Amino acid sequence: MNTHFLNKRVAHLLGFAGLIPFFLLSLACYIVHRDWLVTIVRGQLGYGIAILSFLGGIHWGAALACPQLSLEQTKRALIWGVVPAMIAFCSLMMDPGFAFVVLVLGIAGAYQ
Repeated sequence: MNTHFLNKRVAHLLGFAGLIPFFLLSLACYIVHRDWLVTIVRGQLGYGIAILSFLGGIHWGAALACPQLSLEQTKRALIWGVVPAMIAFCSLMMDPGFAFVVLVLGIAGAYQ
């Protein structure tokens, strides 16, 4: 069996499993009593912040593990690896509605 294919498949499955808290917390907004909404929104934002920070770490790992990158490319990847965590941190100090927009844009930017 091709272990690379298996590792890639496991990585995809775990990546999609990481969406479960987003879906469950979104669903919970419609199910739970109104008094719990603030806690659920904080949980959703906290998870989004953790995910965005993690996505920055991927760039660090790729930069350090890829010997083919030039010095300039490595520097750029390492600097970019810090940016998602800074965006996530800044979203902590924003109104929740705007913080969600910033996190979504940060996640989309990290994907690029």
